[in-house]
Amino acid sequence: MANATFYLLQGLLGDKQDGASADDSGLAAKAQRFYCEQIAELYRQYRQINVWTASQQAAEALDEALWKLPVDAFIPHNLQGEGPANGAPVEIQWPQSDNRSPRRSRVLVNLSEQVPPHAQQTQVIVDFVPLADSGKQQARERYKQYRAWGMQMQSTPASLIEN
Repeated sequence: MANATFYLLQGLLGDKQDGASADDSGLAAKAQRFYCEQIAELYRQYRQINVWTASQQAAEALDEALWKLPVDAFIPHNLQGEGPANGAPVEIQWPQSDNRSPRRSRVLVNLSEQVPPHAQQTQVIVDFVPLADSGKQQARERYKQYRAWGMQMQSTPASLIEN
């Protein structure tokens, strides 16, 4: 059975959860690091994953971050349409990345606010619940869609690996 896991980014705030806002300084950097850690772990488990971002800018930022994080590993990756003919084991995509279909992969990491068009063909979806209320509502809609597809649902607080 296919499954979807939602990570609650609220967990990245640690002890500051009560008074912090979505604009909390450093939260974006913590979230980016968490995304890279999750991608690294999924790469170790599955060897081939697709990452869906909201925009080319977000894809390029993640591409740069994956060159540096996690600090103890190299994650072979590329933007869709770049790199080897069949793509790297981790391929980063966005809605306008190119006209060809993304390669088939059992695993999809969704870093956008929408359900990716190829999500139903994957066995494992990793998604995230942001701090902002509007983002939470969109995450609820994605959750409902994945559940309607018959996926086994799971949610867990996000936490960074301490180096």
